[in-house]
Amino acid sequence: IDGDGSTPQALDREIPNLGRLSATRRVARTIYMGSAPTSEENNPGIDDRSIRLGCVQPGEPIGTFGDALRRLAERATFLYVDGSRYWFSTKPSVSRLAEDRAAQLDIHDVWANLVSRLKAESKHRGDFAGVHVVPDSSSDVPDEMEARLVILSPEQLHTKGAGESPARQVAEEILANRGNSPRIYRNMLVFLAPDKQRLADLEKAVRQSMAWDSILREKEPLNLTVFQINQAETRKSQAEDAIKARTHEAWIWCLVPGQPDPQGPIEWTETRVQGQDALAVRASKKLVNEESLMTKLGPVRPKMVLDR
Repeated sequence: IDGDGSTPQALDREIPNLGRLSATRRVARTIYMGSAPTSEENNPGIDDRSIRLGCVQPGEPIGTFGDALRRLAERATFLYVDGSRYWFSTKPSVSRLAEDRAAQLDIHDVWANLVSRLKAESKHRGDFAGVHVVPDSSSDVPDEMEARLVILSPEQLHTKGAGESPARQVAEEILANRGNSPRIYRNMLVFLAPDKQRLADLEKAVRQSMAWDSILREKEPLNLTVFQINQAETRKSQAEDAIKARTHEAWIWCLVPGQPDPQGPIEWTETRVQGQDALAVRASKKLVNEESLMTKLGPVRPKMVLDR
């Protein structure tokens, strides 16, 4: 709870915004002083409003202590959370078990879980004839006269302005060939890639969901109490909500190939897509608005081309 080597002190050292106010230590002290007399009662702990009231001083940002409380709840071994109530106990919390399991998961298992979620969302196609989620090779993407979206894997990241990003390299390979044959209808493909900076938060949420899911499957061998089961269900639900939000925040780069000069090289345009729709739906909306994807062709546009 306090002193050298304690979790609150470690958090304050890691995060300057919290350490400036010793916010995590003040939160831990407040919870301890407020919850110790109630630890054996039917309704233990104190609520988050009381914790903030016990921490904040005039002129200090209240949100800093809310952030400290959230981070402490994720890391502290003996801190229990039930809804908005917090208390310390002498028994380790199931949260610590979940944290250890999340840290031990292999990154490839995390990516596989994430890919399965992306594939479940691929039924929403927007204005595309097909959506191809993390194809194993270029031969998995048909070469036909229909617009298709290729959603790239968590390994194939993109950063704004990066011409040689892993996402660009894979997109160029799929665009150039289908298997061992050159691709003919190259103007029928666009690619959606994850942002390098935002994927880490998404991976963390997936790890948490997988860890809590494993704990719930083993609730009998672990001899969990009713409270611990309820806590695990709540935390898994929170992780699932975070995954949905962060997936939309991660896959934001639409890589669109173009060829202004028929004899010139292919040029790539990176378009940032946002929104809460399914990935393919918001990508198609963005491309239609920018006229990179044509779903209808009235008489005016062909006439403009013919006039030139």
